[in-house]
Amino acid sequence: MSFLPAASAIYDEFMQSVRDMQKSEIGSLGPIVFEVSSQKIRTFKGLKRATKARYGSHEVIGSKPVLEFVGPDIEEISFTMQFSAAWGLNPQDETKKVREICKKGEANYFVLNNQTVGENPWIIESVSESVDVIDNNGRVITTQIDVTLKEYIPAITAEEEASEESEGSE
Repeated sequence: MSFLPAASAIYDEFMQSVRDMQKSEIGSLGPIVFEVSSQKIRTFKGLKRATKARYGSHEVIGSKPVLEFVGPDIEEISFTMQFSAAWGLNPQDETKKVREICKKGEANYFVLNNQTVGENPWIIESVSESVDVIDNNGRVITTQIDVTLKEYIPAITAEEEASEESEGSE
């Protein structure tokens, strides 16, 4: 009967690989983990990313203004998340988590497919919610939120700026 422990180990390894396949982490935004598993679905749809440039406009007498490239602008990302009790989530709790991150002004990295999106962290600029389904006891069954992220560029303090200038002059 020495084959039983080996067979048991193989079975355990197989079952773990099945569980791993059943749970798929798509990415995260700080503490919010986007995932799809047999127990819960927390993901997004309609991801849009906007990249813009900044230009200064110089007025010219008798002619059209001349544009001058100033630099890149802050990027924005928007997407929609739907939370449903049928997908193993408490819609009100999930919405509350996202709202709290927004209210605190937390900057978090946005990760998709194990790659950070952009060079900088992101803040949640806005969250708008619609309650789609309520049961006969007044419990929220399904909500949908629209989330807008903005790229967060940390402010450079006067001390950091002076330090950078002194390093550059050496």
